[in-house]
Amino acid sequence: MCQNNALQRRQFPATEVYHTEKCGFGLRAIEDIAGRVVVSEYLGEVIDDEELRERIGNLKDGDDYYFAALTNGLFLDAGPMGSNARYANHSCAPNCSLEKWSVDGEIRVALVTLRPIRRLEALCYNYRADDLDGEVVLQDCRCGAENCCGVIGGNVEKSKIEEWESTV
Repeated sequence: MCQNNALQRRQFPATEVYHTEKCGFGLRAIEDIAGRVVVSEYLGEVIDDEELRERIGNLKDGDDYYFAALTNGLFLDAGPMGSNARYANHSCAPNCSLEKWSVDGEIRVALVTLRPIRRLEALCYNYRADDLDGEVVLQDCRCGAENCCGVIGGNVEKSKIEEWESTV
């Protein structure tokens, strides 16, 4: 099926929100999922850069937040009104990615698998967090990946296979 149709019809593989050991809530597959499949649409309130900075300034230590960049200085805030995609946790070795898709001329954000996913496997992507020129303290990363850089948004070293693939 065309993945744009999956977004339009909201036809996604079955997932569930669950409580993880180290990272609060997470999102996992409850069925096997092929690679390059849209798992969910990342939904939220559309806000501008000024509102984003105001909301970030109002965060208290330990508050969860769910911001995703759109285009032209616009962002999605999935905190007040979001889909289950907001519960996909960060990983320095992700099995999914957040991608911007154009559907009928509108930018939509989709959580897409990078490889096949097994039933009950946690869904995660690299948040590529931004410290907004020092306004935000980057959070410690607890992903446990071999290539973990220690903070969400830090520079992740490529694995040997990724380095090799990028030269081919």
